[in-house]
Amino acid sequence: MTISKILFDGAQYIKKSKRAEGEWIHNNTYRGLNLGTFNDTYEQAIQDGTFDNEYVGDTFTMGGHKYKIAGFNTKYGHEQNTNLGNHICLIGEFGQHVMNDDSTTQGGFAGSDMFENYLPTIENQLKADWGSHLLSFNSYLSTSVDDEGAPNNGAWFNLTACLMNSTQVYGSPTKYSNNTNGMKYNMGDENDILPLYKLKFKERKWGNMWWWLRDVYTYDAFADVNFDGSAHYDDTNYLGGVRAFFLIN
Repeated sequence: MTISKILFDGAQYIKKSKRAEGEWIHNNTYRGLNLGTFNDTYEQAIQDGTFDNEYVGDTFTMGGHKYKIAGFNTKYGHEQNTNLGNHICLIGEFGQHVMNDDSTTQGGFAGSDMFENYLPTIENQLKADWGSHLLSFNSYLSTSVDDEGAPNNGAWFNLTACLMNSTQVYGSPTKYSNNTNGMKYNMGDENDILPLYKLKFKERKWGNMWWWLRDVYTYDAFADVNFDGSAHYDDTNYLGGVRAFFLIN
């Protein structure tokens, strides 16, 4: 083996070790500070994988909107997301909306009014606020349900934002996540709890508002997070809070 090869491999090992150390430390530390506007210093800390001065629970304010850090490299190396480099996962709050006006889960989450018509408005806001820092990623989402209301088909979608599933919030599917035909349809590749919710239970709460998850529960209901942070469900035509996750670098 040549000296140049040894030096290259050594540099790559140091780089990977540095990223893994920064990722682990920052995913296991809740701070909750307001960091103000995202700038070049924060960007560089993401690029080199140290995530210096960025911790779970911290918030950035962009375009007058507050966004909270939920975790670091949360989709790093996941299935159809192996092209993603170092990144931060952020959570935004986007008002209230129904899943479907006609009280059905027939098209799965991907066929819902929430996904088809409301999510694009969220993505537009994020593009305006974050510009080139906003990353696209792939999520596997349910596209249909069987006669009992359990999702039975799915597909990959390229997105810049998505609603969370129950595993991201609670660490595993809740009883309101109907996985009779397999967990893939509701969970996709987001199969780990976000550090934000692992470190602070109170972060599940949103004032007096409950908020939607993308897990299909029955033929006319989706899972959600109750106002007290507990797992729950509601009919698709109920007006619920909308929290979505997205990635930046």
